[in-house]
Amino acid sequence: LHALLATSAGDALQQRKSVDDSVLEISTIPGPSAASVVLLRDVTREIDVERLSHDLVANASHELKTPVASILALSASLGTAIATDSDAAARLVQRLENEAERLARMVDDLLRLSRLEGRPHQRVPTRLNGIVESQAEALRWRAEQAGVTLRVKTVAESVMTLAAGDDLALLVHNIVEN
Repeated sequence: LHALLATSAGDALQQRKSVDDSVLEISTIPGPSAASVVLLRDVTREIDVERLSHDLVANASHELKTPVASILALSASLGTAIATDSDAAARLVQRLENEAERLARMVDDLLRLSRLEGRPHQRVPTRLNGIVESQAEALRWRAEQAGVTLRVKTVAESVMTLAAGDDLALLVHNIVEN
């Protein structure tokens, strides 16, 4: 701190320093004579949130590129196939639908995540069995379309946890879907 005050030499100064597992933002404001005001603020959480946000945008952009590229390629192929091969055109239309559904699911996941991040998380006693069963039921038709049998085995007694129900439901949904 003495070194920081010495380097400010009468000017306001702000910098970040890593201390153990935290990042501190240190602001110095020189006062009259030899007095200075020093403000220490822990910005670790803000930096972590910024990093997570950046990673999410980068990963989401990468994931969205694949179905968009597929839709563009399939639509170009469809234009040719319509005139020459109706069976191939029908297959391409099905693939276009699949890619569009995949893209819609990704966008829906991003919107749900955005809604969850934008509100305070209230943890309440939540019945885990019910969430697992409801999410499995919501995804059962997609599993059947993929030729997968989806079964849920829960313990006889209800398992309770302290959680934000929507967050837990989204987590279970994503695990089952994957």
